[in-house]
Amino acid sequence: MSGLDHPSEVQGSNSAAVANHQASNNTDSAKSTAAAPVPQVSEAEADSALSRAYKQYETQKDAETFTEIIVPQKRRGQDYLKIFGLIIAFIILNVIVMMFISMLLPISLIGGAWLVWWLASATSREFEYVVTKGELDIDMIVARRKRKRVFSVKSKELELMASVKSDDYKQLQKQNLKLIDCSTDAGSVKNWFIVANYKGSRSLLLLNGEERLVANMHRFAPSKVRYNKMAGL
Repeated sequence: MSGLDHPSEVQGSNSAAVANHQASNNTDSAKSTAAAPVPQVSEAEADSALSRAYKQYETQKDAETFTEIIVPQKRRGQDYLKIFGLIIAFIILNVIVMMFISMLLPISLIGGAWLVWWLASATSREFEYVVTKGELDIDMIVARRKRKRVFSVKSKELELMASVKSDDYKQLQKQNLKLIDCSTDAGSVKNWFIVANYKGSRSLLLLNGEERLVANMHRFAPSKVRYNKMAGL
């Protein structure tokens, strides 16, 4: 082939050129990497990072030892009797006013209706369970306008905490204990109970079987709280 290079020679020349170009790029990249400055962290920045990490740890730790739960309580039979009695009293009162002092009937109707509502709303109750590092406090909230502490116990003062499905609960029901019902439904088989002294009386507390609460109490009193994490509640 006159005047033309052999194809293999051209291909070899091109390959060598590509290889040289890649080697040059790799060398430049290595120099650039080697020359890149290492970021410097000041002592103040390091202290700030450590402080943030510690606060995050403390927050997580507190979350594991603090539990807050609010549960509503269904109205009991005596609550409905109270509401029924208030309505009957309201009707009788206004009949008497209408018969003898009719001019006061509007006042009696308005005032009586407000009083019935106020007293009937007191049958609406919620309970706030708060566990802080093994100490359980329970407040009763009446009609979302009044709060009262109804139970408090430290984990080390517990006598027993278990499910109402246990044989212990059946035996305790036969004893003369002061019953404190802080559950949503007293007849629920998902309830748990606590036996402990409260204000000088050996009391039987009934409460919802909330797993977060039970697990928190078990953490501080494993020998007194009949809880198996694997089996659940």
